[in-house]
Amino acid sequence: MVSYEETVINLGIRWANGLKGTSYPQILQNAEDFLKSNDKFYTYFTKVISRFFKTHDVYLITGEPQFIAKSIADKFGVTGYVSTEFEVINDVFLAK
Repeated sequence: MVSYEETVINLGIRWANGLKGTSYPQILQNAEDFLKSNDKFYTYFTKVISRFFKTHDVYLITGEPQFIAKSIADKFGVTGYVSTEFEVINDVFLAK
């Protein structure tokens, strides 16, 4: 059996290797376009954050890559996010 932590690490490595050499702005735009065209999201999420917006700053904390977290944060208007960050230099993904 593989632990959650090991799964997240392995997934991150695969994401990074798959994105190597790809344009960060293009991947970010693809994520934003997908979220704009897809209204299916966890129904409880919008209900919960709408209640917290009245009295709190709302941050997302996720193991997803930064382009996914940023797209979700922008779509729902949250204050910010903490996410997995892949190395990007000159707007291009790198991988080890």
